[in-house]
Amino acid sequence: MSTTHSFFDKKHASSIFKIGLPLIINNLAMMSMNLTDTIMSGRHSTDSLAAVAAGGAVWTIVFLAGTGVIMALSPITAQYHAAEQSEKAGFFLRQTLWLALLLGIALLCVGQNLEWVFVYFGLEPEIVSLAHEYLSYITLCLPFVFGYMCLRMTSEGIGHTRPIMYIAIFCACLNILLNWVFIYGKWGFPEMGAAGCGLASAIIFSLMFFLIVLYVLKNRVYKPLKLFHKFDWPQLKAIKELLILGVPIGISIVAEISLFSVAALLMGSLGKTVLAAHQIALNYAAFMFMVPFALSMANTSVVGQLIGQGKALEARTAGRTGIILATGFMTLSAVVMILFAHQIIGLYTQDALVAKIAVSLLAMAAAFQIVDGIQVAASGALRGYKDTQIPMYVNLFSYWAVGFMMAWYLGIKLELGPSYIWAGLVGGLAVASVLLTWRFEKISSRTIKSVTK
Repeated sequence: MSTTHSFFDKKHASSIFKIGLPLIINNLAMMSMNLTDTIMSGRHSTDSLAAVAAGGAVWTIVFLAGTGVIMALSPITAQYHAAEQSEKAGFFLRQTLWLALLLGIALLCVGQNLEWVFVYFGLEPEIVSLAHEYLSYITLCLPFVFGYMCLRMTSEGIGHTRPIMYIAIFCACLNILLNWVFIYGKWGFPEMGAAGCGLASAIIFSLMFFLIVLYVLKNRVYKPLKLFHKFDWPQLKAIKELLILGVPIGISIVAEISLFSVAALLMGSLGKTVLAAHQIALNYAAFMFMVPFALSMANTSVVGQLIGQGKALEARTAGRTGIILATGFMTLSAVVMILFAHQIIGLYTQDALVAKIAVSLLAMAAAFQIVDGIQVAASGALRGYKDTQIPMYVNLFSYWAVGFMMAWYLGIKLELGPSYIWAGLVGGLAVASVLLTWRFEKISSRTIKSVTK
């Protein structure tokens, strides 16, 4: 039966949930680390919270710049695995590990020398110093966390996502303990504040690499891939393929995330109270975003496997199904944000002024939840088709030509305040959601025509 015009399929929804549920739990566990960092640094002091907000904004850009490139491994693995060429997927893992090592060392060096960014955006001197200390510690983990992401993308590509979940849950719990030790100075350690938060995160992210290596070595599900059966030196052809596919993914992700990071730095120019409020509202919104983000990554795997099997019609339906699932969840999340804004903000801070600003920002965040769900799900489906270059241009245009310019002009140039900076974010996300959905429909139609000729 033709599924050309189907927009939702229960079978594909089940497949997406089967792969996506562990990723949802993983993402929520990982974001709970960020949530914990925000709450525990906020309980320490407003300066620590502002420093973690500013340092975290830059860390996110550095981390995702490398992670986006590594994400190319997921659709490559999915298509080779579905086509019963699993050993090729293992080969590409080994090549990606070389790439991860190089990226990790390069971005570690960059991350140690970014104090000027905080100065450029006009943050208060005490916040500049604390944010730089936080960033100097957390970037130490980059070679290890990129190695972890290689093995994670391989696991996602073959649809085996449980180890990712187990590791994230364990590390999220351990992060609370390490934050308590290093932020507040327990068990004989000095009170480090924001820097302690960065050190705790660096230890956690490095540990994740060693845990997933142990799991992969002992679990038989990875045996057909022969991941570590041989040693390969870097091969230019394979690295080039990874870069052609992965660099646009990295740029696309950084284009969106850096918009939010730059928004945080714009907020910092309005004072540490506004920056702290922004961090609280964005932290909660980002926590909710982890669900559609996980579904989009599961959708990449499902769509990629269907393409590898030559099932173009089903791939299109699966992509549409993933978009609908992600959008539905984010609509529910937006309603929760509106109804329980004061209760949510109360979890983070007792500062009345910070709370008042944060509540107003959370109301704006509810508006972009829905369009954010659409755009991330469409991006995930497109990665399943290995379509990454045009989405990169779409994201650059949407987030920077539209989103940033609106945020800067309304919030800073016209001095309308922090809520209008967030209005610019909404505008950028809305444009991206429309254009990426249109791109998915076009690519999926083209693929169906090429298969049925």
